[in-house]
This record gives sequence, structure tokens and C-alpha cells, in this order.
Amino acid sequence: MPILFVSLLIAFACTSLWASTSAPIQIILDPGHGGSDQGAVYFGVKESKINLKVALLLNELLISDKRFSPHLTRNKDVSLSLEERAEIANLKKGDIFLSLHANAYEKDSTKGVEIYFQNQLPPDEEVLFLASKENENTKKHNYLNWPLGFVNDAKGLNSEVTSILQDLQLNSRIRYSSQLAESLGEHWQVSKRSERHLIKQAPFHVISNVSMPANLIEMGYLTNKSEAKNLKSKTYQKKIANSLYLGLINYKDYIDKSPLNDLD
Repeated sequence: MPILFVSLLIAFACTSLWASTSAPIQIILDPGHGGSDQGAVYFGVKESKINLKVALLLNELLISDKRFSPHLTRNKDVSLSLEERAEIANLKKGDIFLSLHANAYEKDSTKGVEIYFQNQLPPDEEVLFLASKENENTKKHNYLNWPLGFVNDAKGLNSEVTSILQDLQLNSRIRYSSQLAESLGEHWQVSKRSERHLIKQAPFHVISNVSMPANLIEMGYLTNKSEAKNLKSKTYQKKIANSLYLGLINYKDYIDKSPLNDLD
């Protein structure tokens, strides 16, 4: 295949993941769980409520900043399937997808944030367990067959070209999801785990079935009594929202400086 054609394919695949510097970045905020699905519940603290409260606080920050245009998958205590969450993000044509959660683990001493992006490798036992818990509210586990946007809509492409585009777009999306996770981790202002535990990869359904850079954030452990108390606090929730906001600003700066952004 000619080198020029391959280069054009790479540019074509990657530019769908870049937001134009002249337009607001579309942020899809997904408060995990909701309605009859309360998520983790420990020490009287319900995960679904914490997720929504932080999402609403972050939404307010983003609305006040013309660089961003936020959308919520839910703005009240209602149930949404994982498929519905991913579908909302894809229909809104988001540039970034953030799914907010609170964690739980058998060791009550474990605490701190964990930021996940999609993997293509077998996860370790702990991550697989966590992913299975978060994926309980889906009818299928179709981790790598995420919507391909323009690739699916393109007409007249032969199977070889389509396959190349799919691989390029998937790899680009995962790379930018990794950068997003780093940006969020750098600006996290509250409880952190070690760098080894901060950023991980896992096959969560919602971040594997959206056509944009995506992170799932476990904001803290409800099984840790002191952290559960913190997560229930409005002051602590505001710190989390502000941390995510600063991380998104950092990520936008990174995207704006990317040479491929000029292709938009």
C-alpha cells in the first residue's frame, strides 16, 4: 500500500478524536449506577448518590468555562444500562467521556483514586474482579467492538482499508485515553494511591464502547471508613470536581499543542 495513502489513513483516523481549538470540547459526564442500582453501599453512603453529586458539581464548573460543553448521561437518580450510557455518549458525539464511580474492596485499609482506560491486554485478577462488578448492569460484554464513528459510516471502503482504519482509530483512542488519565492524575488534589496503582487499564464496558477518549474514575473506597466519610462531604466532593476540572484543562492544553490538531 503506498506510503502516502497510509499517511492519509492515519490522519483520517486520528482527526476524529481531536477537538477543534475554536469549538468547545464536548464532555460527557457519566455518574455511574443510579435508581434501583445503588452501586456500593457502606457506612450508610451510597455510591450512586456520590457519583451524581460530584458529576453535578463538575458540570457546573464546565458550564462556566467556554472551552467546554458538558452533557450528563443522567442528572437525577434514575437507572441507565451500560449500553444506554455508551449510546448517549456516541449520539452526543462527545470528545471526552468520564464515568464517575466509588470503589469497594475486601481490604478496608485500601483507599485513594484509581483512573482506568481501556486495555487490550488480559487484566490482573483484582482489575478483572472490579470490571466484572462494574459490568454487571450490561447484557453483553463486547469490550473491543466499540462504535467506529466515521469508519462505520464510510461507504465504498474495502475490507482491508476498513480494518486498517479500525486499528488506527482504536489505537489512537486508547493512546489519548491514556494521556487523559495522566492529566487527571497529575491534578488530583485529594487522596491518592501510589503511582503504581493510580492509572490502570481494564475492560469496563462504558469506556470500551464509546468512540472517544474515555476514563472511568474510581474516586475513592467506600469500604474505607474514613474515605467513605470524606466522599459524603460536600467540601470533599468539590475538591474532587475541581481536581477533574483542572485535569481536563491540562488535557485540552495538550490537545491544542498537538500538531495533528491543525488537521481539523
